[in-house]
Amino acid sequence: MNVHAPLTSDRYPRLLWWVMLSGCAARFTAERSTPEALSGFLFWTTIFALCWILRASLRRTDKSSASIEKAGNVVALLGMLLFLFRLNSDGLIPALLAFLFAIQAATFVIAEKRLHAWLILAAAFAGLMFAAAESRSGFFLLCAVWFTFAMLALLAFDQRTERVRNTLLRPIGVEHRSSPAFTYAALVLAFAVPIYLLVPKPAGLLLGGMQAQTAHDYRDHPNREYSPSPMDLLDGTEGDERPAQSVTPTVDETLTGAEPESGFYGESFSNSDIERDSKSANGIVLYVKSSKNVYLRGKVYDRFESNRWQREFHQARQFTLVRGQLDHASGKQFPDLVSQTVEVVAQLDNVLVHAPALERLRFPGPSVRSYDDGVHEVPQALRADTTYSVESIPEIHLGRYILPEDHEVDLERYLQLSSDATTRLRDLAREAATDVPSALARALLLEQHLRDNYEYSYETIPQQGFTPLDTFLFDTKRGHCEYFASALAVMLRTQGIPSRVATGFSLGEPNPITGYYEVRGLDGHAWVEAHIEGLGWLMLEPTPFYPLPQETESTRQVVNDTDRYLDRLAQTGSTLDPDSIKTQLIVTARDAWMQTRHVLKYVAQLPRTLGWTMFYFTLAAALLLVAAYFAYLLVVDWRSNREIRSALARSRAAEARAGVLILAEALESAATPRGYGRKPEWTLREYVGYLATTEHAVPSQFSDLFDESRYSDESNHRDPHLLVHVAESVSTVIERNRWPRARRAVDRFRERITEFFTSFGR
Repeated sequence: MNVHAPLTSDRYPRLLWWVMLSGCAARFTAERSTPEALSGFLFWTTIFALCWILRASLRRTDKSSASIEKAGNVVALLGMLLFLFRLNSDGLIPALLAFLFAIQAATFVIAEKRLHAWLILAAAFAGLMFAAAESRSGFFLLCAVWFTFAMLALLAFDQRTERVRNTLLRPIGVEHRSSPAFTYAALVLAFAVPIYLLVPKPAGLLLGGMQAQTAHDYRDHPNREYSPSPMDLLDGTEGDERPAQSVTPTVDETLTGAEPESGFYGESFSNSDIERDSKSANGIVLYVKSSKNVYLRGKVYDRFESNRWQREFHQARQFTLVRGQLDHASGKQFPDLVSQTVEVVAQLDNVLVHAPALERLRFPGPSVRSYDDGVHEVPQALRADTTYSVESIPEIHLGRYILPEDHEVDLERYLQLSSDATTRLRDLAREAATDVPSALARALLLEQHLRDNYEYSYETIPQQGFTPLDTFLFDTKRGHCEYFASALAVMLRTQGIPSRVATGFSLGEPNPITGYYEVRGLDGHAWVEAHIEGLGWLMLEPTPFYPLPQETESTRQVVNDTDRYLDRLAQTGSTLDPDSIKTQLIVTARDAWMQTRHVLKYVAQLPRTLGWTMFYFTLAAALLLVAAYFAYLLVVDWRSNREIRSALARSRAAEARAGVLILAEALESAATPRGYGRKPEWTLREYVGYLATTEHAVPSQFSDLFDESRYSDESNHRDPHLLVHVAESVSTVIERNRWPRARRAVDRFRERITEFFTSFGR
């Protein structure tokens, strides 16, 4: 294919403009905020429109190619200046994307060759690929479909134009003929959609590496209560023991108007003090891309006194980040690696939430403080538009993470019990655990007891009296996750199993289109870590609203992810606001999706269920379709023959001039479906000359009579013998082949069968 072939048609600019616009729309679905996405899309749409006007005006005034090239160079120069400006203000990636759009705009102005069209297409496709990796919006899928149709329309038109050019024939009105682009796009989507939905995909590939970026300053503030000593700033040097700073994941109330499930705990929290606003709990707090569905662990609490969890003294070490990176280098094996990129949407406290057993951290700040219980904090509160990445290597047992102890731990403080541990509570724990000897088995039995016999409620439930755990366990039997976690931790301690409460976020289910986990306020969570001898700290999930970890992850298919994602949204909406229109729409969408899945699954299982019956049914259906198709062609041929005979009758009854014109139309209508059609550029005289070389010849004088009837104002005289002869010729054409369309379909079918067996024999 000649890349220097000229773009001769006026349709090329329209097709190129739609490719540019659809690629631009897809790219801006990756923006973090709707105003930024709309402003960026409108800005570049305006630029592309101005380039269209510039291109049209230059060609309308017959400017030389040098002038057109100079205009393109000016647009390219402005694009380079925009690149330098974005590089200085926003960084390399936004600058490169802006440069891609500038290349498209400049090339569009000067586009005269196929090479220019391909350059525009390649640049637009690069923007689409960026959006595929970074977009968090479901609108990306619509934009990708739009781009597919625009791209295939361009390629189909270009291929057809090339085919016309190669035959050295340019039919009249070729630009206005229908393009097969819609058919091509439908075929591409018919193959691509099942592959996209059903082919297993890898989870959470971090193709961009470990990312860390922010516009905020994370240096240690001089007014902070704790200021590390010079020895603390040495990489890996152990710092002083002290009460840990508040590292519980908390959301800035000024930004969201509500707190996450984990609450504003600080250094301690009480179950009965936690308050929630369900109206805004569905707001997104974090976007996370993770290779495994592992909880984001934040702050850990170990001392329980009078219904209040507190954080005891923990050893801490201050690490200076080298080029924004921290590497613990524990030497664990690679197969257990969990890679995560966390993008902060709403302001949090200064705890880093991440998969447990952090191995490597990349953060856009100078230092991080690491505690002996696996908690990490940074000098300043995490603010929106901050991205950091972690690589963790937790051990997995029964689908649950385990934190093995790599140093001496005083387990006595994790067995401490307060006066809240009443006799009733101890008896319940002993009864639920059934006195099995294994600590692991007792822990799992207590977890399952809470999941099976108690109800989750997001709303704050007032607890009366001085024993709120007893009220939860024996009276209300419903509550939020802090009650479940507190009850399990205390019950474990009554059984001699060290335990503590961990807080952070559950990941929920990934968005099947973007691949990101959308962590919402409701996903803020508290769970339990129990120390099992020989294993370490084992994660336990007592709250029934949150699914138990799976020993083996289900197949990562988009169709399965969609099932779980819609079900999670419906469950969340039913918990927070069951009567809202949004919840009803989500539930309806989930039910419709599940019904569609059920029907498709049933259809897919029909061949296996019916066996040979299905084969015979399919064969009969295929034969019936073929018969119906041929019946349709026979009906079309019959109606066409009837209309031609009616035209012949009307030509005999009409006045001289009208009769000749009707007869000419009948002649062409009869010859065309039989393989003797008239080319668009032929006059009737040329067409009659062509018919003279075939078996359907008509007298050449008929063309003179037609020209006189069609173009002369003088009244002509009917030549009865000539008109009768032409009418008989048309009737002969019909009689020789009454079913031209059906016969042509049979001939094509016979040719393809012959070609198949011939190629098979070779």
